[in-house]
Amino acid sequence: MASHGTTITWTATASGGTGAARQYAFFRRKAGATSWTPTVTSPAWQSSNILSWTPAPSDVDTWETYVWAKDSGTPANMNTYGYAAGCNPGPVQIVAPLTLTGTGSPGSASFGTTLTWTATASGGHPPTRRYALFRRRLGTLPWIPALTSPAWQSSNVLSWAPTANDVDRWEIIVWVKDGNTPANMHTYGFAAYYNAGPVEVTAPLFQSHAPISWLDGYDRQHIWGWACDPDYPNESNRVDIYTTSWQHLGRADAFFDSSSPINSACGGGGAHYFDFYPWGGIPPGTHFRVWSLDLPYANPGNDDRAIGGNGSIGDGTEFVIP
Repeated sequence: MASHGTTITWTATASGGTGAARQYAFFRRKAGATSWTPTVTSPAWQSSNILSWTPAPSDVDTWETYVWAKDSGTPANMNTYGYAAGCNPGPVQIVAPLTLTGTGSPGSASFGTTLTWTATASGGHPPTRRYALFRRRLGTLPWIPALTSPAWQSSNVLSWAPTANDVDRWEIIVWVKDGNTPANMHTYGFAAYYNAGPVEVTAPLFQSHAPISWLDGYDRQHIWGWACDPDYPNESNRVDIYTTSWQHLGRADAFFDSSSPINSACGGGGAHYFDFYPWGGIPPGTHFRVWSLDLPYANPGNDDRAIGGNGSIGDGTEFVIP
């Protein structure tokens, strides 16, 4: 078996005859066909006993091969076509060269999550295909595993489960080879590869607590209080203000200095106060709610909360501008 574009060679060993002016000719034909290439009436005689053929893409198939020999004493009509002896080296299957594509890396994933890549190979000899995955920290040189020690596997689904020590950005590549891939092909013995792109390994999101907050006061000019996420006490979280008909009045970050009791309730930090000043003020009689947003923002499963406070009505989270 060989890929098209690869030069195949046969070495003929002749004995006997006159020993003078020995010549050799090579023939091929698709299995099951009757006509040889070149035709048996026009052999391409050569003095070298090393015969070769470089299949083209159109030659993908199984081919029968045959080699003739003659010397100075071979009659022109010997064996009808003027050769003294022949040899059948056996068939050779011509296949397309191995190529490889596959799925890309996710943009990011938490450590402890098993990441998978599916490699899709074409060409070569499918039963003997093998795949190997490599990773390295972005911007560094050593691959894991070393390029000289690939972890070859028969499955085209490759996986990696990062640990806490792997929090970083990683490059990912995948190799493929088959039973016909030379041990020194591309230096390391692989036929093709693809770059799956980088993946950022992150720490899992910590979501043990819902945000807590309190509205201290409000009037036509501003709305003030405190808000925090105890999972992230040293980060400022945000409050969004909506009317009860879901008109967005604005937002504010809770980053002003806060008192010790508030800091204690938030699990730490020292800046949990917010003060929202809307442009042009808020008309009297406006019914509104203040929502404290869970950190990190826009994460699936966030538990954003409407907050209570001084002067609330209804369910304890509704307020009215006097």
